[in-house]
Amino acid sequence: MFCPDCGYNNNDESTFCFACGALLKKTLQNGRYTIKKFLAKGGVEQVFLAYDEKMQAEIVIKQLIPCKDKDQSQFEYLTGKIKEEASMLYRLNYGGLPKVMDFFEEQNDFFLTMQYIEGEDLDQYIQSKPEKRIEYKTCIRWFDRLLEIVAFLHNQTPPIIHRDIKPRNIMIDKTGELYLVDFNIACFLADNRNSFTKVGTVEYAPPESFTGKIDQRSDIYSIGATFFHLFTGVSPADREHPASFPPARTYVPEMAESVETILKKMTSYAKEDRYSSCNEIRTILRQDPSVASILAGIDFIPDVKAGSDKSDGKITGRPSSSGEKDTEIQSEPNQGKSGPQGSAKSAKKGKRSLAVPVIFAAVILICAVFFSRQFFTKTKPADEVKPEIFRVTALSPEKGKISQMTEIAEGENLHSTMKLHFKYETKGKIFKVLTYFENRSDAVFTIDSVKTHGIDVALRENPIDGIAIQIGGDYNTKAEAEKAVSYASKKLPKLDFYVVEKPVSLPVPVYELVVSDINDIQQAQRLRTKLTKFSSDVNIIKQ
Repeated sequence: MFCPDCGYNNNDESTFCFACGALLKKTLQNGRYTIKKFLAKGGVEQVFLAYDEKMQAEIVIKQLIPCKDKDQSQFEYLTGKIKEEASMLYRLNYGGLPKVMDFFEEQNDFFLTMQYIEGEDLDQYIQSKPEKRIEYKTCIRWFDRLLEIVAFLHNQTPPIIHRDIKPRNIMIDKTGELYLVDFNIACFLADNRNSFTKVGTVEYAPPESFTGKIDQRSDIYSIGATFFHLFTGVSPADREHPASFPPARTYVPEMAESVETILKKMTSYAKEDRYSSCNEIRTILRQDPSVASILAGIDFIPDVKAGSDKSDGKITGRPSSSGEKDTEIQSEPNQGKSGPQGSAKSAKKGKRSLAVPVIFAAVILICAVFFSRQFFTKTKPADEVKPEIFRVTALSPEKGKISQMTEIAEGENLHSTMKLHFKYETKGKIFKVLTYFENRSDAVFTIDSVKTHGIDVALRENPIDGIAIQIGGDYNTKAEAEKAVSYASKKLPKLDFYVVEKPVSLPVPVYELVVSDINDIQQAQRLRTKLTKFSSDVNIIKQ
């Protein structure tokens, strides 16, 4: 059989071309898997969308191709590593990771079957947005979610390093759930990790990836570079200085300063300057009240750092601000004379001994207050006083009004920019029919059996619903949902179905005009007065 791509003469029973790996037949495993279409190809892998005839579901098949030009011992070593790593991934069962369902060998090639995630990757997602970036609050939640998923990988034994985190390898399914995909198992095959760096993702790769000396902090760099892009809409490839990233708040004024600091530390050139773990970053995120409010409802138990002690109310040997140690003082029994006279004399002596240091301390305190007032009330020289700079912001749901306000700002010779935001408003409610599961594997395999009955079904996994599958679509009335429960219960009597009421949140576009670098507060106030004719939400902010 001649390959249509390269012309190599393969055996008649070949499924893939031995020379170039092109697909020659459309079935695997004696007809169980039917290849539907080609998805992607890398140096040591090919990915296909396929249909599992046994499970009656669409899946992803990844073909892993060891280097066939190696000697026999090397070939056996590589194939052994493939099986070892495939087995490790097969045991992973965590929300946000595509489930590996099967692993098999056919004609000296190795194949993984994986859960098919219907949705779009974040590279496609941001390309569809006017500003080519993700709305700030949504991005914060996805940032925290990816850190959680990668923390799970890093906490495995041995740790799993993804090494290719980028927008294209982060997917959002139809329900808005985030998945980290494309675990290139071949990257584990050799000690020289540099040889597996992929062309085209260098902008998200840490500097050490080109030397092969990588660890968990390498993934942390890639997450930082990825979310710098998703927050700002600016690709790391477009930065002016290859060794550093510009301040993210330059592009996203509403970003919390703490988030900008976190991104900067994550993308430090030297990995020693980065955070040591993803959970450390998640802990610091929640220390900012503005970020914590966005992440409210997302459970997180931070790691307990080695050496930390639980406090029982006593502090012993804690370093004080003066550099000395506060030692625990315990009362000791009186020594010397006992009885009333001894007690009285010792009391008088104690009062006299305390009087001198108390008076001395009072004098020092009075002097300190006097001189501090003299120092802090001095007027700074004129050249040390920085001029105040202001910006004026205005919000409107109508783009035409923003255009009118832009013309007013330009008439004042002021620089202005327009931003598009989305706020979500609750409008009505819908009803869903759900059945719940304890783990993802049971839900995935149940979906396949439900589809055989001709019932529309989808996986649902989030902090509110847990792990569930939804029967049918969304229903406008409770009566329609209860009718669907009755029908599904007859077809699938072993499952319990529930009607769940959900509010409908719809995105509403809001346009923002930002007029920056105003040096005069009076000019800012005049501009605000003019803009209030077109918007009721106009503010002056000190930069």
